Amino acid sequence: MPCSHFIRTLCSKSSANGKIAGMINAVRINVKLYFAVQITRRIKDMMTRMNGMRYFLVLTAEAIVKFLLLI
Repeated sequence: MPCSHFIRTLCSKSSANGKIAGMINAVRINVKLYFAVQITRRIKDMMTRMNGMRYFLVLTAEAIVKFLLLI
C-alpha cells in the first residue's frame, strides 16, 4: 500500500514525537475518509428513496463533506 509506505518513510525521517504525530494524522485522515464514504452512501440511499428531495440532499452532502475536510 502506498499510504503505509509514505507513513513509514515519514516516521523514519523524524523523531519519536514526529512518529506519533504522523500516526495520529494518518488515523485522522482515514477516519475522515471513512465518514465521508458513509455519508455519501447514506445520501445515495436517501436519494433513491426520495426523488423530490434530491437537490436539497446534494447540497447538504456537499456542505457536510466540506465541513469534515475542514476539521
